[in-house]
Amino acid sequence: MTHQQVVTTPRPHRRLRVFLCHSSANKPEVRNLYHRLRDHGYGPWLDEEDLVAGQEWEPEIRAAVRRSDVVVVCLSHASINKEGFVQKEIKLALDVEEEKPPGSIFMIPLRLEEVQVPTRLARWHWINFFQPDGFERLRAALDAQAALVDIERHEDKGSGADGLNWRCGIYDYPPLSSWPEHSETEPSGPLVWLARHIAEEVGKVVAFELFAYDDFYKVNKRTPDMIVGMFETKRRSAHVAFSRSIYEIGLQGICRREQKGDVLQGLRNGGLRVAVYSGEVGWEFVEDELPDAVEEHRVATLAGGHQMHTMVMLTKGVYDVVIMDYLSCFNFLREKKHRQRFRLAFDEPPTKYRACIALKNEHASYLPAIDEAITKVRNAASFVQIEQPALVGFERVIERRALRSH
Repeated sequence: MTHQQVVTTPRPHRRLRVFLCHSSANKPEVRNLYHRLRDHGYGPWLDEEDLVAGQEWEPEIRAAVRRSDVVVVCLSHASINKEGFVQKEIKLALDVEEEKPPGSIFMIPLRLEEVQVPTRLARWHWINFFQPDGFERLRAALDAQAALVDIERHEDKGSGADGLNWRCGIYDYPPLSSWPEHSETEPSGPLVWLARHIAEEVGKVVAFELFAYDDFYKVNKRTPDMIVGMFETKRRSAHVAFSRSIYEIGLQGICRREQKGDVLQGLRNGGLRVAVYSGEVGWEFVEDELPDAVEEHRVATLAGGHQMHTMVMLTKGVYDVVIMDYLSCFNFLREKKHRQRFRLAFDEPPTKYRACIALKNEHASYLPAIDEAITKVRNAASFVQIEQPALVGFERVIERRALRSH
C-alpha cells in the first residue's frame, strides 16, 4: 500500500484592515492612533501614510473604505461641523455597512472629545477615546470583528518567521528601487511600493535596508527576511526561496566603442579580460560560462562597494569588458559622456533573469500567499499608476511579466 504524504503549510496572518475616518484638524491625534494600532498588530489606513505621490486620492480613499474590515469614525467638533470629504467618507462607509452581514462590527464611532454623536451614527455603540481605557476598549471591539472575519491578530515578536516585522533588503537599482541619499528619506520606486503592500497582505511590516550581493554568500551572513527584485539563479536558489516573476531583465556588458569582433567569443577563447562584481549575475555568468577566462586569470572580481565600481577597470583601460545586468548597463550609457566612449558589448543578452521576491528558506511556507499577493497588488490600478511613469524609456530593458490569477 502506498502512503501519500500530505504537507500542510501554516496560513499567514493578515492584519485587520482599519480605515481611520477623520478631520484634517485632528491629524496629530489620529496619526498617533495609527501608529499605536500598527504596533499592536492591526492594519490601519491613513491617507498621509498610505497614499503615494501621484495617486488620485479620492478614488483611492473610496477603494480603501471598501477594502476595510472596520471603519473607525473619529468624532470631534471639527469632524462634525466641518463640510468636506470627511462627510463623504462617512456616507460611503454607511453605504458599505449596509452590505455587511448582520452582527458585523464595521462602524465604530470614536469620540476624541466630548461631542454629540451625529444621528446617523448614533445606532452604534461609541467609544470615548479620551477616557483612560479608551484605547483598550477600541482594541476589544477590533478583536471582536477580527474573530468574526476569521483573522488571528499577532502582536509584534520581532523579526523572524513568527514575528510581525521583517527585514527587507533592496538594491539601489533605479528606476525599480532607489536608496535615499539621506537617512531620513524613505527608499522609493515600484519595487519598494510593491514590497510594502505585499508584506501587508501576508500580515508583515517591512523595515528596508540596503542589500549588498557580495555579502550574500558569506558563511555568517544575516540574510534579510525578504529581498525584493532579486534575480533568480541556481546558486541563489540554494540560499533563498523565490516567488513568481515580477520582471525579466537580461544580462549585458559594456565595452569600449572601438572594440572589434564578437565580444562574447573573445571572452571565451580570444583573450579578452572581464571585470565583474562579486555575487552579481555577471560574476555567476563568468564563473559558469567562461571557465577558460577564470582559469587564465582574465577575470577581475570586485567587492566591498557597488557593482558600478567595476566600470573603473574599464574606463582606465585595465580590462576590456564589464558584465552585469542589462538595466545597470543601460543606466550607465544614459550619460552622454559614457555613450561617447562605450557601448553595449552584446547584440542580444546571452541570458535573461527573473526578478522575484526572495524569502529566507525558513519563510518558504509564505510563498503561496506571496505569489497570490503579487498578482493582486501588481494588477491594482494604484500600482500601475506608480509603475507606468517609472518605466518610461526602459521598455526594451525591463520586461513586465503579465500576471494572472491562477
